[in-house]
Amino acid sequence: MKTVKYFALASAFMVASSAYNADHKTRFNIPASTSEDVEKNMIAMSKSRPTLSPGCLALRSADMTKNIDIREASPQKGLGAFATGTIQCGTYLGECSGECMTLNEVRARFWGKREPDVADRAWAKSRRQRNQGITGNYVMELRDGTFVCSEDSEQSTWTRFMNHAPSSDPECNVKGFWQTEIGGDYHQYPRFFAIRDIEEGEELHFDYGKLSGYESES
Repeated sequence: MKTVKYFALASAFMVASSAYNADHKTRFNIPASTSEDVEKNMIAMSKSRPTLSPGCLALRSADMTKNIDIREASPQKGLGAFATGTIQCGTYLGECSGECMTLNEVRARFWGKREPDVADRAWAKSRRQRNQGITGNYVMELRDGTFVCSEDSEQSTWTRFMNHAPSSDPECNVKGFWQTEIGGDYHQYPRFFAIRDIEEGEELHFDYGKLSGYESES
């Protein structure tokens, strides 16, 4: 039997807590923002979740899967992804997708640690005109040091709606993997798989921030 290493999702996806941003600011030696920093540098953040267009890619992609329904999970969580039928353990669900950004762009667009340039301000204007949020809560660092932001519903798929559950929680039923093929190839974005049978009507959750790995016999 050949041993194949599968590395689970690193860093965080759809970063829903300020702790993640604080951790990255520490990692990249970014001091905590002051009121003056925010006033001078930061692109204005969205204060509420925008209403998504029914025709946006994020919602259309869920319809195309035939087994995922996007609806409100709770007032606190907002929208969530729910199974419309039984999903077997090991089923491939989809991959993380969105808008690719450099660290330099993230520093200006979300962290307020670089003066926004013409391109940054045009990006922010486009998001607002298209009723897309700017919160920084959907940003994930990739293995090559770049980032993907899944907040723009016209550039991301339904996986952006999966909510967080710790890996120790029974509600955690999905995991993201960088490597899912024998041969050592890594995907640019992690791919999501069911890690147990998921019943009809059950909400899909995965652990946003845990780095783990295991070996599987294949």
